[in-house]
Amino acid sequence: MTNSVSIFQWASDKVNQLDGAPVWLLVVIFSLCVGYTLKWIKRFPNNLIPLPVVLGAALANSILMSAVRPPGVAFLAWATRQFIVGLVLGFVTWLLHHYVIKRIEARFPFVKDAISEAGLDTAPPFPLDPPKPPSTQ
Repeated sequence: MTNSVSIFQWASDKVNQLDGAPVWLLVVIFSLCVGYTLKWIKRFPNNLIPLPVVLGAALANSILMSAVRPPGVAFLAWATRQFIVGLVLGFVTWLLHHYVIKRIEARFPFVKDAISEAGLDTAPPFPLDPPKPPSTQ
């Protein structure tokens, strides 16, 4: 019982440490969570994951930065700038995963084993073309 309490206390401490984190770090962490969540959805194709990651980062950055608009700056200009910054952060997150985190996962086989044992890596992709009706001749 004390082990689970200490795990929850550790997790609570880590979440509380994010309270003063910079917005870019929160957006990157959010984007990674979105990407891994979509990866674990069996029917979502892996090659489409970067799109919602990048767009989610843009939306998250826009929402988080909407409250700190400097006075004298038009809302549309500020929102557009923050959306573009979010797109860049989402793209950087995807690159971080593609070139760094993937290699770290490859060095630790227990991560890949846990994913394959859960059946998360064997999901069939969405069909790109609808099935053809049977021909009548």
